[in-house]
Amino acid sequence: MNASTDNRRRRVVTPRRATDAVIHAIKGDILSGQLARGDRLPTERELAEEFGVSQPTIRECLRVLEAIGLVEVQHGRGAFVTGDVFTIIDTSLHELVRAERVGIAEVTALRETIARQSAAECAKQITKAQLAHVRDLEQKLSDVSSAGSWSEVAAAGIAFQTAIAEAASNPLALAIERFLIETSIKFQILAFSSRPRKFWLKWAEEFRADRAELLAALEAKDGERTVSAMVEYLDHQRRRFSADPALSKLRLADVLDSNV
Repeated sequence: MNASTDNRRRRVVTPRRATDAVIHAIKGDILSGQLARGDRLPTERELAEEFGVSQPTIRECLRVLEAIGLVEVQHGRGAFVTGDVFTIIDTSLHELVRAERVGIAEVTALRETIARQSAAECAKQITKAQLAHVRDLEQKLSDVSSAGSWSEVAAAGIAFQTAIAEAASNPLALAIERFLIETSIKFQILAFSSRPRKFWLKWAEEFRADRAELLAALEAKDGERTVSAMVEYLDHQRRRFSADPALSKLRLADVLDSNV
């Protein structure tokens, strides 16, 4: 989908801060939904005319937007929107905690605080379609825990946990919780990447009973039981994380600076 130039007004920016102003304006269009993920931005020439700046200035702005994950510039095709508000929150959280000596214990503790509320809301609001989706993801996680690769186990774990957070219908909490879920998995990948496949499969299988209880609580639409099941699931993770020397000694900066 292209962002039509017919619907875009000419905008005037101050030359001294032209780059910042253009970046701010395009970022605002993306975060407001005016430009959606997958949309193609107007051409460099069209953007230059819209903002009254040179094409090299627009090119510089697109490089910055690409660096923060909001657009992708494809040679010969143009620039496409690849991010949204979740991208900004994720990037901001990364920068906020990069300098702190945060470990997986702190990540799990914060996740438990947020997950209590999202689990309660999920139990009240989850639809039949969402419940079926969570059930399918749990089955997939159980299947790959028996016969999959470590990368499949990691991806399935993220999908299962994120689906529950999504069903709570709180976009801000979802953005933070998704960051924490993915970060927790990245901690594990970094600590366990050199361990044999058998270890990964056993590791994922260890939490199967927790997932089953969480799913049963959601199916019963029992908020108190769902919160209790989520807390036990995360507490079980915390205990196991703390007991593994390689995992417990890692800090968030190690994860963020890695290629995981």
